[in-house]
Amino acid sequence: MYSDRRPLRRFLVGVAVVILVIFIVRAPEKAATVATAIITGLVSLIDTLAANVG
Repeated sequence: MYSDRRPLRRFLVGVAVVILVIFIVRAPEKAATVATAIITGLVSLIDTLAANVG
């Protein structure tokens, strides 16, 4: 089953990767800050879910 959206999805992922690489190259300090904030948020979310399950 071939999806008609697959080429569009590949294009959008490619554009997102190019924008991400440009951001990392032009502003590495900001990119590191954003990455740290994302990881901290994910760890907090996982801790919350683990506390509610266990």
